[in-house]
Order: sequence, then structure tokens, then C-alpha cells
Amino acid sequence: MLLKDFFPTINKKLKFINFKGICFNSHEVKKGYIFFAIKGFKTDGKKFINEAIKNGAKIIVSDNKYQGYKNKILFIKSSNPRKLLSETASKIYKK
Repeated sequence: MLLKDFFPTINKKLKFINFKGICFNSHEVKKGYIFFAIKGFKTDGKKFINEAIKNGAKIIVSDNKYQGYKNKILFIKSSNPRKLLSETASKIYKK
């Protein structure tokens, strides 16, 4: 799957980056996944970014201020990662 098909406003340089799946639970992340760091009622998904990376995430979506590459991991800033996860999942599981 290509970023351009799920993130239409993404920078042109990033449109053809491929990913294999999406996840919001760092324990379930696999190699090549996008990890959505979502803030919940009891904890914040940003606390689990390092674990998601160790499990193979290559793209992190969060409300952090940083956006860009860091140690070969692409960080995408979103004001609402939960909504972006929902939109992305609806396109993947449309069938």
C-alpha cells in the first residue's frame, strides 16, 4: 500500500512510500506497519512509540510536533491521529 492512497495531502516526496499495515497497539505492530499513537483515557499512545519501532513500525503518526525522518523512521504529525486511523482503516477494509 502506498501513502498517497491513504494520505492525499502528504508531501510529494513521501507519496510513494510503501507500508504493509496499520496498528494502534504497539504489541501487534509488524515489520513495515504504520503505528498510530492515540491518546486514550488512561494512557497516551506516544509512550509506546519506541516499542512500536522495535516491533517493526516504519511510520509513526502522532500529535507530536516533530515531523520528518529520524533514524529511518518517518514521523507524521496529525492534530487528530484517532480520526486519521479511522479514515485509513476505512479505506483498507472497505471491502
